[in-house]
Amino acid sequence: MFKQVLTIVKPSEVPDYKCYGYFDAVSGEVDNYPPVKELDSRGVERHGWKYLKMLTPSEGRAHGTRMGKACRSLKLHTFYANAELHWSSGSSPYETLQSFTTAFRAFAPSDTLLAFNGFSWSRNSEGRILHDAALIKQFDIWCPMNYGTDANSIARWWERKNFRYKGIKVYPMVGVGRVDKEGKKWGFWETPQGTGLRQLIDKTHDRIDGICYFFGNGARQNMIESFDHHPSLIQVTEYLRKKWDRP
Repeated sequence: MFKQVLTIVKPSEVPDYKCYGYFDAVSGEVDNYPPVKELDSRGVERHGWKYLKMLTPSEGRAHGTRMGKACRSLKLHTFYANAELHWSSGSSPYETLQSFTTAFRAFAPSDTLLAFNGFSWSRNSEGRILHDAALIKQFDIWCPMNYGTDANSIARWWERKNFRYKGIKVYPMVGVGRVDKEGKKWGFWETPQGTGLRQLIDKTHDRIDGICYFFGNGARQNMIESFDHHPSLIQVTEYLRKKWDRP
């Protein structure tokens, strides 16, 4: 089943809890989780995420233990390990992530899925390895961040980021339409050059198992309103559901 996942930073950004019903799953930050009754009443899967501030294997074990327990407490279907700059700048990021996954599996429910949601490149700027096929096999989902300040940049990296590893489910994490603090409207749904998000998804839908929409600060308005270059997020979910006739 192709899943559309709403990833939220804070529940207050969502204009109305009824909006949850347009998605197959909602992923909330585990320490600021949305009201579970609002998710459960709409038959929405509970997903969760956390930015991982871990620099050493011991910190990786601590994070894995706490996140595994959080998944058990919140009864999460899927957890997204948001591994970015803090983790990648450590002296042994590979070993740290390995320690995280081992501890997570020990404490999370056996049926909770684990997604890698972080940097897609395999080495940091100092040449230290971040991950490889062997380590990523310990995850169930590859969820690379695919943002950008222009449509062409997103399109340029789409293939390389999303399909770096084989044998794993792919859930690209994409940006949505938003209004920045200066009032500028952002969104790259469709372009004349064929580099819009809709066009990229259409071209590769047979290799994608789901989509995670990063609904961050400034996105509130675009949940139900269209911009010049981006339909409302609700319209996006309806388009994809109708496009492939998937439940």
